[in-house]
Amino acid sequence: MKRHTATIVVSTILGLAIIAGCESMYSHEQGLDSGKTASFFEAIQIDPRAEDSAGPQFVATGDFDNDGRMDLVSAWNESQPIQIHLQQQSAEGEIYFLSIPIGGTTPIAVASGLHVDDMDQDGFDDIVVLVKDTGLVAECDPEREDCDPTDNGGYIEGALAGTIVIFFNPQDVLNSPWEGIELNQASLAGTEEGELPEEGGYSSLDVADIDGVDGPDIIATLNSPEGNPPADPPNNTVNFFPNPGGSTARKPEVWSRIAIHADLPAVGDCRATDVDDDGDIDIVVTYPTAKNSNVRWLPNPLSLGQMGNVYAEWPYYAPIGHIATEADVIDLGDIDGDGIEDILVRSSSGKVVQWFKRPESPSLTYIRNPWQTYTIAEFVQREPGAIALGDLDGDGTMDAAIAAQGAVAWFSPYYPDEESSVFDLWKENIIIDDRESSTAVEVDGSGAVTVVTDPNASAEATSADTLINTLIIADIDNDGYNDIIATLDRTSMSGLSNDALALFRNTLGDDD
Repeated sequence: MKRHTATIVVSTILGLAIIAGCESMYSHEQGLDSGKTASFFEAIQIDPRAEDSAGPQFVATGDFDNDGRMDLVSAWNESQPIQIHLQQQSAEGEIYFLSIPIGGTTPIAVASGLHVDDMDQDGFDDIVVLVKDTGLVAECDPEREDCDPTDNGGYIEGALAGTIVIFFNPQDVLNSPWEGIELNQASLAGTEEGELPEEGGYSSLDVADIDGVDGPDIIATLNSPEGNPPADPPNNTVNFFPNPGGSTARKPEVWSRIAIHADLPAVGDCRATDVDDDGDIDIVVTYPTAKNSNVRWLPNPLSLGQMGNVYAEWPYYAPIGHIATEADVIDLGDIDGDGIEDILVRSSSGKVVQWFKRPESPSLTYIRNPWQTYTIAEFVQREPGAIALGDLDGDGTMDAAIAAQGAVAWFSPYYPDEESSVFDLWKENIIIDDRESSTAVEVDGSGAVTVVTDPNASAEATSADTLINTLIIADIDNDGYNDIIATLDRTSMSGLSNDALALFRNTLGDDD
């Protein structure tokens, strides 16, 4: 069935019917159609256009009202709300979103991660928020020898106080408040200040059933340099928070924190997945500035027999690979179609996005069954930002969505001849670009595209840097074709006027 949206598609607001390419960000010219590749997405603003939200950083998907439609939750670090966006559908098949704030501000001044799962196993999706800064001034621990209560009133100069907050679904999401709890063992006395999302304090989050009991657990990476509290766990750790199970999960004091990997280089991103196909969930981690193995996986000790204490520090880590220009954020997917999950890695300083091909039987060393590395995209002037994997053109193969300082493009394996394959550089298809000129979109696909969210703002105003911290590829409107969700944070302008949570809806299914 042909599906429309209730949002009017107007290029000067947020929409485009057929979005055109513009000047290529990509350094490899072979196979590019002069940077003018037509795309097939229309842009829709999900959050209300009223000036009430600024600084979108994270977004995740879920079905919060159990109506079978995909909803969203977003975290905003300027106006500071946590919002759910319930997908609605009219009798005519039009979709739109109802946005409802469920929490925010203290203790969530700055979020650094967001995930959706049924944490209390009641059949309704809950929301886990990783917090870099609660907005509260951190106090030093009186039991520490270096804590002087008379110095600066006992407060830690320039410190951040992080935590983890779980919002439990009230089931009647339109009429009842969400219960938010702050995990006692996740609260930090203070960590060294840094930039979102990779430095200082909590840096990344994932949720999965790590211990095989009591539902989904929490994994969070923490950078707590030496000399900064808390003393336990040690500085720079991968932390495991076992779920106590059922309704007990709503009691913040019963959650514990276990440093399963500690005393590390600065920790970047983490993802939970079964790397070695042994039936338990392992963890993939990046260490951006590590001198070796800055992409690693931690084998779950559940399969190690007597050594398999999942509630202690895990005994091994296994190298995946190393990107000399630092390894930042990651995504997971079967990139080459061999039935085995691979790893996509972004290096911002190296201006490159690469993928590591998982061997059939990954080992704990480089010597046996090493991971092979291939490059998807190299950038000329811009640094890549958010990355995501998924099939965007409906051909059954994996594509990649990549953001780069105001631009969103999708990259597809390019096969101009028999010698080219998924292991070569991929073809770039521009969707939007805030930095390019505001030339009106032409029917034939020429002209650069700028997404303007405030109808009173000039298109030229959006040429400043835009931070796109999160991209998601998912079939939001359930038409059989994957769409793209993006957070657009115009960092140098009024966020209330110009920031947006955007849906780039795939139009390939409109004629089905």
